[in-house]
Amino acid sequence: MTPLPHVTGQDAELAAVRRMVGGDQYITVRKPFGAEAAVGGAVAADRGRRLDGVAGGRVKTRSGAEVAAVLLTPVTVVLATVKNTLVKDGVSTRERICPRHSRATATRPG
Repeated sequence: MTPLPHVTGQDAELAAVRRMVGGDQYITVRKPFGAEAAVGGAVAADRGRRLDGVAGGRVKTRSGAEVAAVLLTPVTVVLATVKNTLVKDGVSTRERICPRHSRATATRPG
């Protein structure tokens, strides 16, 4: 297809960010979560406890029941914002995103 439509993704995984650097993907989405919530949720679930104390929010299911939920604010990541989002927040490093053998090809911003 020409021109190629914008390819999108989510979770800001390393492979996706590398595709952005290579020009094969336009955007990804990061959903930052606190380590405390992740660990607390895992421990509570393992112990058979309710997640109400760990999850700060609540959502309604299709049946109308309310359940505990961790509500995340998505962060849009495009090539120009990789450095100020993923690298700055410690999600990845420039070296992991652009290994030496491909750094010469990473001439676009970010």
